[in-house]
Amino acid sequence: MQTHLDWDELTRVFSERVRREISHWISADDRHFDQTMAFALGRLSEGRGVGQYVRERSPAKPVRCLDLGAGGGGVSLGISNYRDIEAHAMDVVFNAGMYELRRATGLPIQLTVGSGEALPYEDASFDAVLCLETIEHVHRPKELGAEIMRIVRPGGFCMVTTPSRLRHLFQPDPHYGVRGLLLLPDALQPIAARVAAGIRDYDVVHIFWSVGEIAACFPNLAHVETMWDHPRPFTTAWKNRLWERQRHRLWDRIVLWKA
Repeated sequence: MQTHLDWDELTRVFSERVRREISHWISADDRHFDQTMAFALGRLSEGRGVGQYVRERSPAKPVRCLDLGAGGGGVSLGISNYRDIEAHAMDVVFNAGMYELRRATGLPIQLTVGSGEALPYEDASFDAVLCLETIEHVHRPKELGAEIMRIVRPGGFCMVTTPSRLRHLFQPDPHYGVRGLLLLPDALQPIAARVAAGIRDYDVVHIFWSVGEIAACFPNLAHVETMWDHPRPFTTAWKNRLWERQRHRLWDRIVLWKA
């Protein structure tokens, strides 16, 4: 498998950059420091795995792939390390760290600032779009979905990851760790987060209930693939069949294929 850099070397460079960046706002002896480091390195690992999936599912080479809502850049860095992926990364705000990473690694990531509801790309210009942990922060997800499908070529796909509401219903919420928060209507969640945990910058708009609810945001679909990362939890076949029927509410990732 052809890559620009050895994965260990890429991890080292990325880890050093992340460590320097987060040390400005979290003390190294704070318990959140290691958690933040682990999350960032997990995003790089995610990019490596998703990049392999993108390569395998896209017959044309190079594969043109957009990481939409790139954030700290771990996923973008991972996919751009494959020589046969033309990696693009876009977010709504300028991220100086992404440019520093590109200089430090020499990886050919094409960086753009823009809105997901008015993507600055031509129609049918990407083989794959990644929308990872992003759609739950968007106020108009149907506009985002329409724009994504506009820029995906026929036969291409969008991969979505976003928390399952049912999975976290009685657990700490996946963004701020407030137990039971997702039992409340969307409009009350920012108030409850502020009262319960002092959170004043709550930026989650909607946590989805089902794959169908998410798929409804994306027009011109050929089919929807629901992916489940966890092994089957039971030893008996009928229990596993019953469990698998809940994938549409307990997904790990969703792949939406364009007609």
